Amino acid sequence: MKFYSKFTNYRVVLISGTQAIPVAGKAKVDTVSVKFIDNRLNVDDSKEEVLNLLVNHHSYGKDFWMEDEDIEKQNPYATRQKQAEPHHVITEMDKGTLGRSVGTKPPVTLNQEQMAFAKEMAREMAKEMVGELIKKEANKIETLADPALPETKVVEDVMTASPSKSSKQTGKK
Repeated sequence: MKFYSKFTNYRVVLISGTQAIPVAGKAKVDTVSVKFIDNRLNVDDSKEEVLNLLVNHHSYGKDFWMEDEDIEKQNPYATRQKQAEPHHVITEMDKGTLGRSVGTKPPVTLNQEQMAFAKEMAREMAKEMVGELIKKEANKIETLADPALPETKVVEDVMTASPSKSSKQTGKK
């Protein structure tokens, strides 16, 4: 079974351990705990005791939850979570001068509000660009179709002229 947590490295204590008290005749009780690494925990199905303790824990459903079929419900905090190990960018040095950089820069993460705002801005920009393109193409068509303009007459002459006549008129072969 997979469990997800809203915290990066979250440890859940399932059974609190106690020290041995030899005078009273009490034996030591081991602590049973699990740790979420990068917000995920995999528990084997064979460990039914641990699964029951996790499901019956008071933080179940608040701080951690079981895997769900719906991805949106699976981890609603995924857009805000960071990995425990940071990205490393290492710059080589050669005789006191900086060389090339090796490694990847950390990805930029946006929350849901920022993502929605960016999508809306992209839609508006696309609408503006399409509108401008349509106007520009319409102006070109109007310019070519208007017989009063001198440019149109040249275009019509070129379109109606045969290749043999135009080469004889210009004197080029």
